[in-house]
Amino acid sequence: MNELFIANTSVIDSARVIIAAARHQDYRKAMVELTKITRMLLKSSDFILQNIEYYNQYGIIVTEDSYISLIKIITDAQETEDYLYLADILQTELIPLFEKMQDVIKKTEANLYDEYDYMQSNKMHLEVLLESLQTEYSKMDDTDNNESQKILSKIKKVKELLTIIESYKIDNIDYSEYIIQSAINGELTMQMGTTGIHIHSTVNPTAEGRNFAQEYYRIEYNSYIVLGIGLGYHVKELLNMYAPQIIVAESDINMLMLALINMEFEELEDGRLQIIYDKDYTELATYITGERDEKIVIYAPELKNAMKINEQQLSILSDIKSENDISDILKEELLKKKRIYEKIKQIFIRESSVRNNEKRMNLNFKYNIANCTHYVDEIEDRFKGKKVIIVAAGPSLDKNVEQLKTIDRKTDEYVILAVGTVYKKLLNMGIKPDYVIIIEANENIISQISGVEDKEVPLLILSTAYRELARKYQGKKYLIDQYEYDHAEDHAQKYGYKLYSTGGSVTTTATSVAITLGARTIIFIGFDLSYPDGISHADGTLGKKKLDTTGFVGVESIDGTIVYATNVFIIYRNWIENEIKKHHDIEFIDATEGGAKIAGTKIMSLENALKKK
Repeated sequence: MNELFIANTSVIDSARVIIAAARHQDYRKAMVELTKITRMLLKSSDFILQNIEYYNQYGIIVTEDSYISLIKIITDAQETEDYLYLADILQTELIPLFEKMQDVIKKTEANLYDEYDYMQSNKMHLEVLLESLQTEYSKMDDTDNNESQKILSKIKKVKELLTIIESYKIDNIDYSEYIIQSAINGELTMQMGTTGIHIHSTVNPTAEGRNFAQEYYRIEYNSYIVLGIGLGYHVKELLNMYAPQIIVAESDINMLMLALINMEFEELEDGRLQIIYDKDYTELATYITGERDEKIVIYAPELKNAMKINEQQLSILSDIKSENDISDILKEELLKKKRIYEKIKQIFIRESSVRNNEKRMNLNFKYNIANCTHYVDEIEDRFKGKKVIIVAAGPSLDKNVEQLKTIDRKTDEYVILAVGTVYKKLLNMGIKPDYVIIIEANENIISQISGVEDKEVPLLILSTAYRELARKYQGKKYLIDQYEYDHAEDHAQKYGYKLYSTGGSVTTTATSVAITLGARTIIFIGFDLSYPDGISHADGTLGKKKLDTTGFVGVESIDGTIVYATNVFIIYRNWIENEIKKHHDIEFIDATEGGAKIAGTKIMSLENALKKK
């Protein structure tokens, strides 16, 4: 009955796919899924017809005539290719019937949710692949050295996974920690005992996995590297999208085993799917080629769970008073993991931002390359060897912004590069920046130039920034092409332009511009990277508001006290600190006079920074 329940769940899920495909007029997809559902219906029909009384034990829900009639209607609609009618029948007749039958099974079968063990099937698929690879390798000659090394590497990884499967003790799984339970649709789902985080949907894990796959799948990608296997729903659905090659890296051995127990991965057999146990996600570098047809995909629930556990372990360890070095060693291991997780999180946030704004960014890019008549490389002479003051919008800006008026603007020793948020504030104070930089892709950013469109201060505009900026602003406009956006990279390559990193924020992008164009010194003001006293921005800016910092992260401030920051601010700070490490020839001065401490900067007042030779 367990197998039938699983099969019925698949019927319901396939029906929903057909309904969506038919109503989007994607008839090819509807036809493919219809072939699958027809096969499943034929397989389960005999049992259903022979057990009519079983299904009607709590009230009449199905008869032999009604069931045969339903199947005939579906078959007729298929033959006539009347997909809209078929979708209606599936939604109003088949799905309600199968959901009622599933309810009967759930009420009747006490051991319904005992795991159906797919481990032996997955092991068999791996063994078939191993034999195929070994045969392929044996036929190679010395001229195929490159290819033979690739095959040998695959053989090694398959053997490693088989060894793990054969040596692993299933009893090691603590089911108070890995809570396997039934989702509303009858599929298995998982919640973590320590953190309480759900790894899959509690309603419909397959649908959740399909949404995930549809979000990430692109026809141009030939290879996917997925971090986190969970119970495998998202992996299976990505495979169902005809992804050519998927490598799944899992750092939790118990999670890996649970996936292999609860999901059959037939694709292991033909090599489309490769699963690796990567305890610290350190092996990934050997799989990442950096090619454009490769996509790195992070399964966020697993990452969130791993980070939360890591934080809990570090917190516990900090309270341990040990007389030996064990706690120090453990702490270093946990800190190493924390650094890895933070890096993965940075990739996830950056990639999510690009993915969520993809259509908007593409449209912005199209307009910006048409309306920005200059490129930022043109102003390299203005930056090279100079002191660049980057004016950010943090609340500490109010402490020293007036001192910008003391700069002798007749000389070209300093360049004032302001973020868009403070542009009008500076103008209202009688301070004219040399350049203003804007990177945001959404339309709200137009407020930063509203009323000052006729000013002569040049704008530095990221290639994906909101398109109306370049169209409306009357001063000079310099385009910035950024790394990790394909259209910008192609544009830069075509015209021989430099590419710039963004780091995720306008201030980090400004830093990249200053570094790339050859600044000798970079001075930050208003770069709090935190919310001192819960204030978000400086006076006179549109973004200023009072915040509740409950739940924020406490970080060290420049004066040794604690200020509160979001994880995003921490990511920006890490980016800046990494850039400082890479550029020893540039002096970085933090003259913010408040906010989070940035390692590698010299902390001093703006007054002293301006006096410094």
